[in-house]
Amino acid sequence: MKYSKNNLTRSFTTHFIFLILLPFLVIASFLLHISYISSRDDNKRLHMDFTSQVAYNINQQFTFAQNIPRLVLLNDSIIDFFSKPYQDKIDLEYYRTQIYNYSKITSGISSDMKLRMYIENETIPSGFGMFYHLSNILHIPSIQSFYEDEAQDSCWLDASSITSENFYADALSLYNIDSFCFMTKIYNDAEPIGIVLSYLPKHLLNLSATGSFNSNVQCVIDNFKLYYNFTSKTLSSDELDTIYQRTDTFYTNKHYVASKHTYPTHPFEIIIITSPFSNQPFNILLLLIFIIFIFILFLFFILYNCKLIHDIHYCLDALDESIQNNFTTTLHLNRSDEIFHISSRINYLIEKIRNLISVTIKQEVSAKENQLIALQHQINPHFLYNTMDIFSARMEINELYEESDAMTCFCSMLRYNINSNQMLATIADELAQVTHYITIQKLREIDIVLITNISEELVHIPIIKFILQPIVENSFKYRKLDSTLVISIKIFEDNRLIYFKIQDNGTGLSEDKLAELNQSFSSSYSALSKSYHHIGLSNINDRLKLFYGPSHHIVASMEDGQTTFTFSIPIK
Repeated sequence: MKYSKNNLTRSFTTHFIFLILLPFLVIASFLLHISYISSRDDNKRLHMDFTSQVAYNINQQFTFAQNIPRLVLLNDSIIDFFSKPYQDKIDLEYYRTQIYNYSKITSGISSDMKLRMYIENETIPSGFGMFYHLSNILHIPSIQSFYEDEAQDSCWLDASSITSENFYADALSLYNIDSFCFMTKIYNDAEPIGIVLSYLPKHLLNLSATGSFNSNVQCVIDNFKLYYNFTSKTLSSDELDTIYQRTDTFYTNKHYVASKHTYPTHPFEIIIITSPFSNQPFNILLLLIFIIFIFILFLFFILYNCKLIHDIHYCLDALDESIQNNFTTTLHLNRSDEIFHISSRINYLIEKIRNLISVTIKQEVSAKENQLIALQHQINPHFLYNTMDIFSARMEINELYEESDAMTCFCSMLRYNINSNQMLATIADELAQVTHYITIQKLREIDIVLITNISEELVHIPIIKFILQPIVENSFKYRKLDSTLVISIKIFEDNRLIYFKIQDNGTGLSEDKLAELNQSFSSSYSALSKSYHHIGLSNINDRLKLFYGPSHHIVASMEDGQTTFTFSIPIK
């Protein structure tokens, strides 16, 4: 047998490419993608860890500026003092020692943050660089709007944005400093009586100026937006505005990583910008290792592939040689893997084929001998038929018509049984055999009634022979002697199956006998004593299962006092 020795090589190479190389490339691409995702996540994690600390430090400044006025207003004596009319001699000492000292100590916690109080009660004199009349600042639109808004108790203001013309002389310097101002209303019995202002200088928010970080930080304050640029590149205002517009909470590209921090306690937005972490050298190293690994893998594959294909070709060539030599040669391989086991199976197969050829030759010789014997024995049945026909003719001459009919039926059954070489017959032929058998049994003067129920389209369906007559014969064996024997045969189709139901009114079967029969019918096939010489229920059941399948076996039951045998066959 000719075959191409390159087919297997091409097949192995194709499988290697599609099952190993391409999956590895996909996995490598996936790993590089994962590396990129991991790098991006690391950038985000490192950035967020760093910026969280930065934002926390900045937020602490705002929180501290908000807590100073609230701490002062916790002293109820200050609220009472601001609410009642001022008396020069009585209240002056209390004003100087108690009210001023407490406010000074509280605001003096931070030397950089200044505290100012503006009160409606103008009987209290201004002084000490801390206490002023509210009328001095109430005409400023932003402060007036805040003081008159009942829904606001506190707010932040950019002090550098306030115009300072026509202000009270002592308060003038307060609005020229570059700072943020936190305003809190002073209440007495739910009525506002003044404002406390806490000033946060903007230089406290410059991390480079305060020395909080060693690196050079670009700090840009734009109203309530605070930018902190930790990269080496100084960014313009337009670039900072672009970053602000793109950043929701986190934004990254190949140049920088940016995050925006907002707080519910104040209106400031902190935008922190850092340089991205790069793992490009690691990715290049990973790609190089992968390429080397693929090359080594391919080299080992080629070497192993050559050895494997060589041994497979040897097996094919040795098998061809064995076929040409009538399976007298075997294979010899010095291996211990699956190829060796395949060669062993081939050697076993060669041995089985050699033995099978020998047996087949013997069987062919024996079959020819049996065919000659069978041709010689064909003369005997024809002699029997002719003799029976003579007996039947003589009976008619002597007016023994029933006996003559019975003899004719017996001859028909004998021809049906012996002469036919066909395994199958029609349902009509099987019913005819039942009729012939009953005609013969009537010679015994037995009262017999046969009822058949079958539709016309089923009578020509082929089935295996000798199925119905042995079951009917069983009915005669177990009939009641004192009553007419009624045999019913019902044949019908349901769901592409033809069902046969044979019933009689004989002596019946006990529950134990039914269980024994059904167990025997559903079990494995029983051995036949001789082909077609022993016909019984077991013989019928075995032939049904052999021809139609294990599920098509006889089922015995008692229905309305009648012995019932049921089986089915598929429509073919």
